[in-house]
Amino acid sequence: MADARADGAAFLLFGNDVDPAARDAYERWHAGHHVPQRLTVPGILGAIRFRAQGEGWPQYLTFYRLAGIEVLSGAPYRRLVDHPDAQTLAMRPVFRRPVRLAARCGAIPPVPAGASLRVERVPPPVAPAGGVVVPGELDGHVPGHPLSAADPPPVGPIALVFDVSSDEVSAQAVQIGSPLPGRFLPLDRYGVDALC
Repeated sequence: MADARADGAAFLLFGNDVDPAARDAYERWHAGHHVPQRLTVPGILGAIRFRAQGEGWPQYLTFYRLAGIEVLSGAPYRRLVDHPDAQTLAMRPVFRRPVRLAARCGAIPPVPAGASLRVERVPPPVAPAGGVVVPGELDGHVPGHPLSAADPPPVGPIALVFDVSSDEVSAQAVQIGSPLPGRFLPLDRYGVDALC
């Protein structure tokens, strides 16, 4: 991967709801097995897990920092997707309404500890105080995944707004046309994102 950068040049967002009866098992598996396993793939540099504020959709959202978009079509990642281990196969039936969005972007700055996340279709002109904005371009040609929707993925501009403020304006931000509406609060950090 000649153009791989340590700060990332792409990102993957994976959002999903979970069968309420399996929430505890999902939490243990996702935080302790799934995300750490993904970080064994060369080019998956870090991750931050989020949970929706309130009863929003999706209930869970994971941001993966990628060295490049081609990581998602590379053999190491495809092996995990196409040949999941027993723990992952056992967990797949508890997923509800999964969505995967991948985007190319410029350098991804360090995400401040404790930052919430909003996903917007049009990048805001200014980053929130103490936060960061990561503008990107959704790539509609992401290789398939067993948990992907049948609809074609959206393409076009997108922005991740990592916000450390907890004021009402931030909490009630309106995201017109966002593919993942709502505000997501941080749960866990991994890889390079755990070092920020």
